[in-house]
Amino acid sequence: MGALRRCRRARDARTGTGSARKIELPGFSGWRIPRENYLFGHRTRGGGWYPDYQTRLLKVGEAQFDPERRVHEVTVLQQDCGTLDHPFIHYNYKNVAQFHQKQKVYSAYDAQILFEQGIRPKPQNYILQPLRQFWWRFVTLKGYIDGLHGLHMGLLMARYELRKYLLLRGLWESAS
Repeated sequence: MGALRRCRRARDARTGTGSARKIELPGFSGWRIPRENYLFGHRTRGGGWYPDYQTRLLKVGEAQFDPERRVHEVTVLQQDCGTLDHPFIHYNYKNVAQFHQKQKVYSAYDAQILFEQGIRPKPQNYILQPLRQFWWRFVTLKGYIDGLHGLHMGLLMARYELRKYLLLRGLWESAS
């Protein structure tokens, strides 16, 4: 339980009650927790938003974050990672304006990564990549189970996929 007490909980997350006993099992440096996301006040089950596992409970001295990842960090563990059954509730985006603000940052970050990898946008990327993102979110990851909210989320994510490629084009234009 010492590792649990030292775990910093995000202000926008809440945990269930069934996880504490399982965490006491030895042999793990961290625990993956299913995250139940609420977007714009809606519990969002499809589109890749649930169970959205996050490695969040970490044993002190046996886990660290990958220093190469500045956004959406990845945990590096010395031992195995356990998986909890009870989700924590994540109040992700309060409204569309907050979503737009964060997605602008994320799409710029992703465009920079593509630029650093030497990837140049092709004309078809401006159409096909947003369509691929929408299809992946709404069909493959079953965003349709959230109805109009799932459709809205799929379209929003497609919009920011387009923005990423437009920003990538701008990076290449300013580099030449």
